[in-house]
Amino acid sequence: MGTAQFERTRCIVETDGTDCAACSEHCPTKAVDTVPFRENLRLPQVKEELCIGCGACEFACPVRPQRAITVAARATHVRARQAVEAKPTLPKPAGDFPF
Repeated sequence: MGTAQFERTRCIVETDGTDCAACSEHCPTKAVDTVPFRENLRLPQVKEELCIGCGACEFACPVRPQRAITVAARATHVRARQAVEAKPTLPKPAGDFPF
């Protein structure tokens, strides 16, 4: 459908120095993530290969009148890659006792 486009100069993390991450929290595919920025802040970044263009990030963005993250339509539809989450590894029990 589309791809999220992030405009850093409009984001309140950049302009006001305040924490937000609303776009990242609402992204169903984890295409919008945050990376460390300045002192204890996190700035959004878009992983285009994971984005399906649903618009949840744009809807959640508190910036007005022009939002900091918008969805631009794709000329042709493509299949988004699925996010891979690392599975936690459990330690193997020692000896015959199973736990």
